[in-house]
Amino acid sequence: MKLTTAILTMTLLVLGATAALAQRAASTKELGTAYDMWSSGLYFDHALDHSRVLQNYSRYEQPVPPEIVRRHAEAIRSNLAAAKKSYAGLAEKHPDDKTASGHLATLDAHHGDACESLDKLDAAAAGGNSDPKAVKEHSAGAIRSLRAAKMEHNKLMQHLGVEDTMGKGKGKSKRKADAAD
Repeated sequence: MKLTTAILTMTLLVLGATAALAQRAASTKELGTAYDMWSSGLYFDHALDHSRVLQNYSRYEQPVPPEIVRRHAEAIRSNLAAAKKSYAGLAEKHPDDKTASGHLATLDAHHGDACESLDKLDAAAAGGNSDPKAVKEHSAGAIRSLRAAKMEHNKLMQHLGVEDTMGKGKGKSKRKADAAD
């Protein structure tokens, strides 16, 4: 009887530990997904900021020094590459989710459109001071593509059930600690 009780107790402990480990693995996957979404959203925001800087500079209708164009175009590309790396993590975590795959494909298309605008910015800066109208036009193209990508990013967040704890897009943070700052 004591042996049966001991075996039963051990079995229940093992089953309980297995369930706890499975629950932890699921929450780790969810946290990893949330991290990938928050990170990629941050990279989009930074890419948009750099695009806006170029657009704002060009509003003064003065030639834009090529170094400024190159610096911001490089920063936009760097942020897009970092966002894409985060999305690669999402694709690995949700390989059978066709809706998520569709959102990721749309994001890739928007990235491609933004990079086309950046290539045009590079061409405008290649011959010396850049024409402010060309900088304004191509930075606006990048902004349109990045905004479309950000909207798709938000749809993907919603689909995956990731809360926007970063407070982006809402004008205020959902976190009480952030609101107090």
